[in-house]
Amino acid sequence: MNKKELLELQMITTIFYIASLLISLILTYNDYLNLENKQIFSEELEEKIGIYNRAFVVILTLSYLYINYQNRVNCKDYNDLKYKDLQVFASTLSTIAALIVLYVIINSGRYTITSAGNPNL
Repeated sequence: MNKKELLELQMITTIFYIASLLISLILTYNDYLNLENKQIFSEELEEKIGIYNRAFVVILTLSYLYINYQNRVNCKDYNDLKYKDLQVFASTLSTIAALIVLYVIINSGRYTITSAGNPNL
């Protein structure tokens, strides 16, 4: 992919990541309302939305990993390679974090403020 295509992919991925953050905010607000015996979603629906949202975050982190890897492959400046390597490493760690959060949510059976986080991209 050329630089323009990578930037377009990064913009699209960022927009989807913002949407995922909004979904996380809504789920957290649902937990807040649940403390007052009110809620937007049932616990079952909240769990399903949480799992799908976390799976979506894994896909997004993989997209960022791909973008950073392609930027590293396309790098022509030898002095800049170490920074590209660090970006690939950071994206790898973010992907691992997203996978761990997804694993926790799937196995805990509950999307709560203590069991879900937003791994930074």
